[in-house]
Amino acid sequence: IPEKKFVEQMEYLQTHGYNPVSFDDIVQAHLGKKKLAENAVLLTFDDAYISYNNFVLPVLKELGYPSVLAVVGNFIEYAAPEGLPEPLMSWEQIKEVSSRKHVEVVSHTYDLHKGVQYNPQGNTAAAASVIAYDPSKKIYEAEEQFRERIEADFITQKKLFIEKLGSAPRVVVWPY
Repeated sequence: IPEKKFVEQMEYLQTHGYNPVSFDDIVQAHLGKKKLAENAVLLTFDDAYISYNNFVLPVLKELGYPSVLAVVGNFIEYAAPEGLPEPLMSWEQIKEVSSRKHVEVVSHTYDLHKGVQYNPQGNTAAAASVIAYDPSKKIYEAEEQFRERIEADFITQKKLFIEKLGSAPRVVVWPY
């Protein structure tokens, strides 16, 4: 969204009684160790666009708002798909923001933020949500294969986060 619109949205939250919380606040509330404020909201930002680093984060810092940054490992590691509205952050930038007190960097999967064919007609849907269809073999992926594909993605992302950021992600933001 345009920068002006984003600032207006943050000002709206501030002036209408909303209370941005961190992911850790939610965990602590779930464990009964903390009570969430009235009208608690979790601000999440998908894909690690450069604007998060260059514009969003300074605005959030000024307001004292925590946020979650969801990173697609394959997009950063290799190449983002064509057609994204702007460039993505580098691993160095992601590591730097991950060290900030009010930022939680999480997984947006390693390589499941894409479509896969799910029927003989050629329809596609979110890779993380459907049993894939292989048109060359004319067979559907078995449920066990689906589970293995999802688990392998999570393992790859965890290893990448540990290598690049020094810690494993605590959360997965499901694509789409």
